[in-house]
Amino acid sequence: MALDFPTSPTVGIRTSIDNKTWEYNGKGWKLLPNQIQGLQGVQGLGFQGVQGRAGTSQGTQGTQGTFGLQGIQGTLGASGGFPYTFSTTLTASDPGTGFFRFNSATTGSITEMYISDLDTNSVDRSGALLTLDDSGGTDSARIYLPIGATGFTVSLTVTGTITNNGTWLTIPVSYTSGALPANNELRSVIGVRNGLQGVQGVTGPVGTVKRTVGVSIDGGGSVITTGTKGYVEVPYAGTINEWKIIADVSGSATFDVWKANAAIPTNANSITAAAKPTLTAAQRATSTTLTGWTTNVAANDVFGFEVESATTITKAVLIVVIQQA
Repeated sequence: MALDFPTSPTVGIRTSIDNKTWEYNGKGWKLLPNQIQGLQGVQGLGFQGVQGRAGTSQGTQGTQGTFGLQGIQGTLGASGGFPYTFSTTLTASDPGTGFFRFNSATTGSITEMYISDLDTNSVDRSGALLTLDDSGGTDSARIYLPIGATGFTVSLTVTGTITNNGTWLTIPVSYTSGALPANNELRSVIGVRNGLQGVQGVTGPVGTVKRTVGVSIDGGGSVITTGTKGYVEVPYAGTINEWKIIADVSGSATFDVWKANAAIPTNANSITAAAKPTLTAAQRATSTTLTGWTTNVAANDVFGFEVESATTITKAVLIVVIQQA
């Protein structure tokens, strides 16, 4: 069977006849080997690998960076208080808006301060300044005139009532410390009022004042004798509240006490009733139980003292305690 090849072929052209491939090589047609493509192979099956183990150690921390440079210091803030400008003029008149002045250029002779109601910013400061005399007296407040960081370079004491002149004030002052500002120097005016004096407290109770009257008796080495032993006048009023006896040795004695106002008392003027001062076989005795006694004492009362009986003792002192009225 004749094969039907293309006419006028070019080199390398291919053609298929009866499932066979022919290629023209410039001289004739050459049969090529069978090039039937095989079937695609089955895709292989693979398994995913296990995940690696997490790390167990943390990396070291880096070193701290160096500190930055310190910032520059800020500018000094303005002084507190009200801004005013000082004037060296000494006239007692309106110093003008924002100004203050004194009545003397000598610090020790300053007695008045003249200050405008308005400060250098035209703010009315009169309301606050007028309160500086509210505490009253000759030391009602302090006025300080600081400048910048130099502190309270001028200090004044408000000594009396402030006068409101309408647009300016007259403040009575006394110089305390500091040097006066220069003319047209800006200062802060700071007023510090002293506290008001508190009301007087209630009078406390009168303290207890105890006084004593009595007599000392000396038997000259023998037992003291009976009878009147002396008189004492008191210039104050009060109340008898105790008696005491002190002897040189242990023994016994009985005394009586008389009293008359501005006169020498007698036995008829006894004030002890049946509770006479008594020492019984002892060297000392005292009692505040004054049953039946006339305990009231008037100024200029005269006391008389009598020994009614005594044994053994040769010296003794009788004391009557009086709480002064």
